Amino acid sequence: MLYRDNIVTMGLSHLSLKTFVYDILAYFGIKEKRQKEYYVSKFSKSAPWVYISYITAPFYMKNLSSHQNLRETIAMVNVLNDLGLNVYVQEYQSRADLPSLSNVKMVFGHEPNLIKAAEKYPEALVIQYNTGAYIDHANAQIIKMTDYVNKKYHANLPYRRLIDTKDTQHSIYRGYEIADKILQIGSKFTIETMPEKYRDKIVLIHQSTQVTRDILVEDAAENEFLFLGSGGNMLKGIPLLLEYFAEHQDCVIHIVGPIEEDYQELIQNEVTSNIHFHGFMDVNSDEFTKIAVRCNYIVYPSGTEGMPGAVLCAMQYGLIPIVTPWSAFDEIKDYGYLMDYNWNVHSLEKGIDWALSLSPQERLLRKKRCSKFVIDNYNLDKFSEEFRVFCKSILFT
Repeated sequence: MLYRDNIVTMGLSHLSLKTFVYDILAYFGIKEKRQKEYYVSKFSKSAPWVYISYITAPFYMKNLSSHQNLRETIAMVNVLNDLGLNVYVQEYQSRADLPSLSNVKMVFGHEPNLIKAAEKYPEALVIQYNTGAYIDHANAQIIKMTDYVNKKYHANLPYRRLIDTKDTQHSIYRGYEIADKILQIGSKFTIETMPEKYRDKIVLIHQSTQVTRDILVEDAAENEFLFLGSGGNMLKGIPLLLEYFAEHQDCVIHIVGPIEEDYQELIQNEVTSNIHFHGFMDVNSDEFTKIAVRCNYIVYPSGTEGMPGAVLCAMQYGLIPIVTPWSAFDEIKDYGYLMDYNWNVHSLEKGIDWALSLSPQERLLRKKRCSKFVIDNYNLDKFSEEFRVFCKSILFT
């Protein structure tokens, strides 16, 4: 088990407060964004070290229910301790000095501190931890999707969530280049977004889900659909959903998750009575469950991700996925509908037409299979075991 050793409290005033984890913490009512910058978990004084450039917030939080990556971070450290390794976790954007460690076997995580650690501990294996599509693909999609909205509404919304690639020395480009292996959350579709020269380095790992409650999967309303997402929802396909459902008011869409204020202002006159915005909801709450059980399908026309947890959460509730390749898992065609590679309303319409063509018997069978598939394959135990096998294969062979 983890324990704290030689922990020093350091402010994060010099760090970007727009990083993913702090957005999460702020959104879930944790007003204090400044977390301690590192966490140390020792197996023994003589054991080798692993340096992790990732997030430290999970080790100082009482509630880990807000996102699966919080629990997965703790699980990774526990696995490394069980393998007889000391672990030093540091915020991936921290500007504090890296620790003086001897016998570092592996550096793991995100840039820029992954790059700095690779330079400081040159004998260590370098493992990039990747949780999304390749940066060039993601940036191109963000530009395409934002331009789509700006053209439609004669607006000038900024490009949100673009990945900065200017600092080539310490950017993610450099991480791909120097990595011995890339541990990737995603699917074969995520790998397709990567340059071929990096694909042999990639090892996929099954993430876990946030859903902790028991769910009775039953058939629901034939024409009700769910979208579930966190921040950046404009970039996850909501423009296509609004366009389709405004024209097909015999179908209902429930949109769960926050919407950017400037985008919401643009669309306020476009929202028809069959489009319901619910804002943020805890996926384990009674309120969310009441909405989820009304729907048979999760529709997620995102262009930028790598197997989003929102799709898995909805599937665990028994919803059938209608997704783009970039938000799909390898076995998607056995469980739901795979949209084509064209990010447009026509592709979405074909997916919804397919959904509405299913018989009640086929629909219920798929719903139950979807729930079981996620429960069996996307849980914290499986994530931990796959991480253990991965670490043993590169550190002890």
